[in-house]
Parts: sequence; C-alpha cells; structure tokens
Amino acid sequence: MEAYQKLKQIFNGLSRAHGVFYRGETKESGKVGGKAYILKEEVTDKHWRDHVEGNDPSLGIIPIRDDNTCSWSCIDVDDYSIDVRKTITKYTKLNLPIIPCRSKSGGFHLFIFFTEPVPAKDAIKKLTEIASVLGFADCEIFPKQESLNAERGDTGNFLNLPYFKGDMSGRYAMDEKGESLTLDEFFNLVSQKAITHDQLQNLSVKPLKQKKTTFDGPPCIEIMQNMGIFEGSRDDVVFHYCVYAKKKYGPGEWQNKVMEFNTAYCKPPMGYDQVKLKIDQHEKKEYGYKCKDVPMRSHCDSTKCRVRKYGIGRDDVAMDIANLTKLESDESVWHLDVDGSRITVTTDELMDQRLFRKKVLETHTSLPVEMSKRDYEARMRELLETCEIIKMPKEVTREGRFYSHIEDFLYNQAIADDIEDVLNHSVWKSDGKIYFQLSSLERYMRKIQFKEFSTTQMGSLIRDKGGDSKQFRINKNTVKNLFFIPDPKPQDESKLNVPKVKDDVPF
Repeated sequence: MEAYQKLKQIFNGLSRAHGVFYRGETKESGKVGGKAYILKEEVTDKHWRDHVEGNDPSLGIIPIRDDNTCSWSCIDVDDYSIDVRKTITKYTKLNLPIIPCRSKSGGFHLFIFFTEPVPAKDAIKKLTEIASVLGFADCEIFPKQESLNAERGDTGNFLNLPYFKGDMSGRYAMDEKGESLTLDEFFNLVSQKAITHDQLQNLSVKPLKQKKTTFDGPPCIEIMQNMGIFEGSRDDVVFHYCVYAKKKYGPGEWQNKVMEFNTAYCKPPMGYDQVKLKIDQHEKKEYGYKCKDVPMRSHCDSTKCRVRKYGIGRDDVAMDIANLTKLESDESVWHLDVDGSRITVTTDELMDQRLFRKKVLETHTSLPVEMSKRDYEARMRELLETCEIIKMPKEVTREGRFYSHIEDFLYNQAIADDIEDVLNHSVWKSDGKIYFQLSSLERYMRKIQFKEFSTTQMGSLIRDKGGDSKQFRINKNTVKNLFFIPDPKPQDESKLNVPKVKDDVPF
C-alpha cells in the first residue's frame, strides 16, 4: 500500500469537504499567516497523493464524520516556547497514548488515534481533561464539534495534516526522545498506540501527584497544587486561591488556609508580607476567580468547574464562544459554538451582543451571561483570526441570482420575430444578441419579487456580462434605447441534427 493510502486510513474523516491553507506572511507570534478555506468537495486520492508529494495547497481533514464519530483527535498547541521534550516526559509518565507532530507553524499537535470509530463527544471530553492536566487548556481541541448538521451545511473544522512533502516534511511525528520519525516509522507507531473506545474512556487523567481527598474547588487549583507552584506564577495563583478559600472556609478561617496553601505548594513559599498583602486585598473587596489569567487558563476545565461546589458556577462565567465558520457570500452566514452547542447567526447578530444573546435564547432556550462590550469585541476579533471560510457558489449571491433570473426572463417566453414586439415586453434576437427594454426586465423582476438592485445597478450588471444598450428606430414614430446581452444559449446550426428534405418528396 502506498504511503498516501496509509495516511488516508489513519486520518480518515469527513469525506464531503476538506480544508486548504494558502500561506501568507509569518506573524510576530511565529504563527504562519494566510487564509484557511473549507471546500465543499469530496476528498479524493489525488488530494492525499498531492499532500504527500508536496503539491500545494496542503490537505486539511475534518475529523468528525456525518455519523458524529472520529478516528483521531488532537490538542493543537500554538505556544512555540513550549519545551517539547518536557511535555513528552509529562504525558509519558501519565501513560497517555499521545503521538506528537510538528505543525506547519512550528508548534505541535498532540494526537490520539483510535482503532475503531469513537463518538466525537467522548474524544472531546477526554482530550479536554488531558489538556487541562498538561497545561494546554487554552489550546484548541479537535474534533471541535460533538455533532454535525449536514442539512444545515455544517462541516466542522479542519486540521492541517502532518507529512506534507512526505519524509522531507517539517511536519513530522516524534518519538519519546523528541526525535523525528519517517512516514513508515510514524505508521508503525500509530499501530502500536491506537486505542479502542473503551480504552479511551478508561484513560486515567490525573495530576502527577494526585491528592486522595476530593477537591471541591476549581480544577486548575487542584492541578497546580499537585504539580507545584513556582516563581513567576505564585502571586496570581495565591490571589486566585484566596477567592476559593473565602468561599469555602468563611470569615476568621480562610486567611490561615491561604497561609497554609502558600507554605505547602509554592516552591519556594512567598514571604509572609507578600501573602498578607493578598489577604488584605480580599478582606477589603470581593473578587472573582482569575480564570482568564495565566497560569489558571492553561489548566482550566470549565465543565468540571461549573459543577463543583466552590467552582465558577453556571451563572458566574461568560458564555464560551468558539469555532467560528463563515459561509461567505454577499449575505454571509456564520456558524459557531456557544457553550458547546452549534448555532447559526447573521452578520448583524454576530456584531451585536444583544441580538446574539437573543438568538441563543430563541434557539437554545438558554440566556448566556453578558460580557462587557470590550470583552465581547475582543473575543470576536480572536475568533476572526482563526475563522474558517466556506466559499459559497456564485449562484447563491445576489448577482448570481440576478443573472439566473435574466436567463429565465429571456427564455421563458417566445423570442419575437419582429423588433416592434419589444414594445409589448417581448425580447428580440439579432446577430447573436438578445434585445429588450430595461423596463420590461424591471417588470419581470417585480413580478418574481426580486428587488435587490436598482435600475442603474441592473444596467451595470448587464454591462458586466458583455451587454450594453443601443438605440433603435422601432417604427416610424418610435425610437427606443434597447439593452442587449450576448445570447447565453447560442445554437450552432451546423451541429443541429436536422434531417435533409428531398426536393421531390411525393404528396
């Protein structure tokens, strides 16, 4: 079996659409810039072969299929400062069947492969837990959707595949030492590490030094205290812990618990005065959890946190908006996830948080917590940076529909033999052009209730199609300016199968 066929088996995904990425300039962050598009066309063997051979554009596959299962999953790590070997050591100690691959931007993808179809929701849940423990909670998880609605046009989000250019690729898999693997070595490693659905569900995902007692606060605190809290993050973590301690222990006790936390888990512990300053801040004012700050966001598991007694709670956190896809047209439609559920909105609804929350309420019977205007707009800008674009066919645009209606106007009536018939709203053909009054076209458009363009705009669109206008004397008393376009369906009489008639046909 050829290499591209083996790659196709391993990265089996949605077959009716795929992703492409057109490379642009590299951003300051190190991430490769460019435009990502989803093409609604079948993934063929040629796409796979071109990918392995290094023919642009490289192939992106959507992991979730129409039956809402997947054969692989991934944590997409875009932090280029991460020490890959330390990360490999972390998940190796946890006995996680992860295979790391370099990404196109120099980050890396942490893959888990399956020997059988796995429900996408189960893969997402487990990889979210893994990402939280490894410190990658703010990274993207693939598949991104738990389910697809094919009738609505859902395609899910794609991931650029490794081994573009085969063994010459910069997107290679790595072994446990962080050394690059050839394609064949990668195939062998996948066969060794791929797991079943039951094995996925039974994976034990725990902090490296898991406490025996049940922790009832934010999972990020539980993970960090078991891993150790080091200089550079102690201030923020202790501040964050103060919020939990006040909720759990109450007046007169929580202050001592903060001191104990610092002594037990900060390495080295902060000085007494530093901790006392944090306590004083919280005695004067009520603060919320610092979920958006590092390192808390790197170890976040919001699903668990919402159900824990002293977690963030269902009503204390802003809506989780993610995975933006644009169906690009002159009247674009947007798909995105809100708290894990897919929703379709217009451009106006996306731009206006009030309209957006109203749409969520109407479609999901849920009212998301309102963000500040600044936070909402900042989140929208973040989503637009990674937005995947599905190019819609020309026929669904206003211009496309206009040209389709013109053809109907021309051919849903008999073409007149005499130019004078244009006065009765007919069309007339001469020298490969079809002539008509613009008022007749307007009359037809009103009849079918197509009101997208003004008279001037219609005249301009006719010229864009190679048409124009020309003055004619219709009869002795009438001169008219007629518009024309080249006949959209010209007939080549030489190719028509017309039987010859003999002169001496008997009667």
